[in-house]
Amino acid sequence: PHTVPFAAAVLEKPNPGELGADFLGRLLASKATSAFAAKALAQAFDRQELSHRFLIDMFYGAREQLDWVKGYIDSKYAAAELPASFYKELLADPRHSKFPTYYASPVEQYALKALAAYTPAAIGPDWLVDNAIHPRLGTQVQKWLMRADALPGLDAERVKGLVFNAKYREVALALLGNRKLFSARQLTVPWLLALARRAGPALHEVA
Repeated sequence: PHTVPFAAAVLEKPNPGELGADFLGRLLASKATSAFAAKALAQAFDRQELSHRFLIDMFYGAREQLDWVKGYIDSKYAAAELPASFYKELLADPRHSKFPTYYASPVEQYALKALAAYTPAAIGPDWLVDNAIHPRLGTQVQKWLMRADALPGLDAERVKGLVFNAKYREVALALLGNRKLFSARQLTVPWLLALARRAGPALHEVA
């Protein structure tokens, strides 16, 4: 029973940096060593020394590790300072599947809140369109798409094609109707004719 406190006391003696970030990260998960590990990570390492992969690993560790990494990012980085790709990678991590699918996980909630600080263009049009009908992300992603004033790289032909996919149709039509994103010229005659041949009042109205 005295092994863990003894080990914790021993670990506190060397230079924390010598233990390495990965080892200290694992110590966050134990109540006996979590305070020491959190202090060591904050004092012995600069931001650039804690890799994005390390931070993502902490998001998918024990509750203590999750709490630590959220607090660390909030205190060490300003809003939208980390690249948007960090949060997209966080959401795409295979370990995210361990969370139930019927509600937003703590990781998902944190990532979406962080992404809200970026412009839609900074998040990236492909990722936004890909996730526009995601069962949990979709509602928020669609809001970002709808408020976009510019989405460099958004493929007009792809969006036009999505109109013929029932799941994407509403989003695709809204994007195509945004004159800040697409000009009327981009809605070509062949595409409008193809649209007119499809059933459905929404499609006929556009055509």
